[in-house]
Amino acid sequence: MAKYYSNINTTVTPNIEQALDSWFNEYKNYGFTPFSLNTLNPIGHYTQMAWANSTHLGCGISQRKENDWTLTLFVCDYGPTGNFIGKVPYESTNVPGYLHCPRGECAKPYGSYC
Repeated sequence: MAKYYSNINTTVTPNIEQALDSWFNEYKNYGFTPFSLNTLNPIGHYTQMAWANSTHLGCGISQRKENDWTLTLFVCDYGPTGNFIGKVPYESTNVPGYLHCPRGECAKPYGSYC
């Protein structure tokens, strides 16, 4: 089993926010069902970003000039890895998020929400 999971984005426009948005926007394809490789639309970047047990994140960027283009490679590694077949990325609850926050660990700009 892999220790880390990587999200990779390659583009000719060096826009990190766009890469992160493209991964996160996969949530629109995800119906909060157990993770599967048999989905018609991509969800794996989003589910790894949201995977509750992944506690470490490292990202890097590399650029290479090719003729008139600059190729940008943006990679994020998550650990421990997530995206386990048959599992969900986090537990869903009807309890408001602020009730789960340990005292003093709620950060702005979310006020009392974690």
